[in-house]
Formats: sequence, C-alpha cells, structure tokens
Amino acid sequence: MLNTAMMIKRLSMYCRKGDTLHIHSMDRLARNLKDLLRIVDELTAQGTSVKFHKESLTFNGQEDPMSKLMLQVMGAVAEFERSLILDRQKEGIKKALEKGVRFGPKPVVGNEKLQLIIQMMRSGKPKTEIAQELKISRQSLYKALKANQVEVIQQIKAPGIPI
Repeated sequence: MLNTAMMIKRLSMYCRKGDTLHIHSMDRLARNLKDLLRIVDELTAQGTSVKFHKESLTFNGQEDPMSKLMLQVMGAVAEFERSLILDRQKEGIKKALEKGVRFGPKPVVGNEKLQLIIQMMRSGKPKTEIAQELKISRQSLYKALKANQVEVIQQIKAPGIPI
C-alpha cells in the first residue's frame, strides 16, 4: 500500500504544465497546514493549477496576497477541525474502555475451545493437529495460549508438554 508521501509524489509526476487538479476539499489533500502549503506550492511551481471545490478556491502559482492568506486560513481551520475530531475520538475511546467495551474482532478461540485445546494438549497431541482439528490457524491457537497463559499452565499440570 502506498503512503501519502508516495501518492503525492506520483501525483506530481503525473500532472503536467497546464493541468488542473480538482480536489473536493483541502483536508482531502493534506492533514496539516505545513503539508498543504508544500503540496500546493510544488504543484503550482510545475505549472499545475489546484482547485478546491468545497472552498471555491483555485491556485495556479500567480497568487495575490489575498488568495495566499485564504489558503493559509482555510488550511489552518481544516487542521484545527481535524485535531478537534481526533480529541473527541480519543475521549470516546477512553470512555468506552472505562465501560468495558472491547475493540477489534472477537477472539477466534473462546473459553470452550480453550478447554478443548487444554484437554488435547494433556493427551499429548501436537499443536498443529489440534489447530487443524478445531479448524483454527496455528497462530490463533498460540495467541489464545499466550493470552491465557496462567490459566493454561494451571490446568495442564502435565510434565513435559511445552506451552
């Protein structure tokens, strides 16, 4: 997957003098004012016009002081909005965690499967065979054993079986 810097570099290589790059909104091009100014300057320096539809602004490298001010103010506002959104998101996640909400996918190995794994390990069955029989990946099996390590050690109590 391409990162943002690589995509911007490819974009600037693709755009030619006289092209117009149409962008829905400033915050779609860059996440902060510094990057926005740099990208717009790079594109306009090579002769590409940049049009932001939401803000109704167009930049072509021949900006007057007023249009440059508008770019900076609108970019700063977009960055400010982005930081507010991130702050609210962090607060929401923190409250959800305090309530006990779990994020991410549900564990593949529940308590019942863990008990089966422990029984099979006690009988000496290899972990690869256990995973195949329970139709889970070996990685899921190892992850479940690691997450429940204390419980597993207490339940197996069979010498010579590596966990």
